[in-house]
Amino acid sequence: MVKTETYIDKVSREKLKKEIHYHWNGKIQIEWYCLNGEWHRKNGPAIIWYYESGKIEKEIYFLNGMYHRKNGSAIISYYENGDIEKEEYWEYGKEMDVLKEMVIRELKENI
Repeated sequence: MVKTETYIDKVSREKLKKEIHYHWNGKIQIEWYCLNGEWHRKNGPAIIWYYESGKIEKEIYFLNGMYHRKNGSAIISYYENGDIEKEEYWEYGKEMDVLKEMVIRELKENI
């Protein structure tokens, strides 16, 4: 089953298309948000996959169709027990070297 609706983000006030797909057991399998045909969400992940148990499997943050999250990982994969399996850091579609970014941001804050 698939459910599609218009979603107004409470923070950004953007009118997003929200689509939800369900597992055979009725629990959400995947939900995603789009703006003008591109994955997009300023206030949370734009795509969320769920295990059949209902626990989150993967979250992906997009901004205007690009992997993006300014202060955190843009792609997060979870084991079914909730522990983080893998994280990737992206800003405006560019993969970031996390250690390098941390050093640069720390230097900028101390200048």
